[in-house]
Amino acid sequence: MSQHQHIHGIVLRKKTYFDSSELITILTAEHGKILSVAKNSQSSKSPFCGRLEPGYEVRGVLFEGRQTYHLNEVDIVSPLAAQTSSLPAQSAQFYLFEFLDRLLPENDACPALFSLLRETLGLTAKETNKLPILITAFIFKFLTIQGFMASWKTCSKSNLALSEHDSLYLHHADASVVLQHHADYEDTPLPFPVVKWVNYLQHYPITDTLRVIPSELEQRYTWSVIHLILERLLSKPLHSEAFLVESLRSF
Repeated sequence: MSQHQHIHGIVLRKKTYFDSSELITILTAEHGKILSVAKNSQSSKSPFCGRLEPGYEVRGVLFEGRQTYHLNEVDIVSPLAAQTSSLPAQSAQFYLFEFLDRLLPENDACPALFSLLRETLGLTAKETNKLPILITAFIFKFLTIQGFMASWKTCSKSNLALSEHDSLYLHHADASVVLQHHADYEDTPLPFPVVKWVNYLQHYPITDTLRVIPSELEQRYTWSVIHLILERLLSKPLHSEAFLVESLRSF
């Protein structure tokens, strides 16, 4: 990254840095996740005031210092996360922000992921009755894009295509699907409809997944797989998940 860079991104997190400054985490289209300092941003006279809320899509100018990046200018493109007053939608958005902040490395550009988050945030405001599907679709697409899980189109050991006539197992070591003769002792059977549903979530446009109503079995298995992967990747669980589950239950 050169000394001055124009960025286009979505704010994931902000926290107090020094005095009235804040440390801002932004998922950018150009550079992936970056951390930058917004000097005096908590001051009511700051040009950053009200422009760096989580979920805001912004454009700005970034200066690369010796040890950290500094924001010089910021303009709001769209207040994506402010377009809904629904508590379940807001809790879903903050779950996504924490999910990305915890799992993404810094300075690893992935334009497809930026576009996916932008689309998903817009849908949380419009498809509040389908938030569980939307969240699971985002998570499986993210895990596949980032290489945290293999595609469920084929057996991860033999690369053979999977069919409803096969005995399929969830391979716990990497959350992939294997045929029975490749399964380890701790691996668990997988119903073919679940495999088909996860494969659909991984590879089809997110708007297409919202047209499908998964069974209770499919929903239960998909969250089990998500938890299996997150337990492997994170030392601590996501704080926002309990709030998300509670808000969806009361919706």
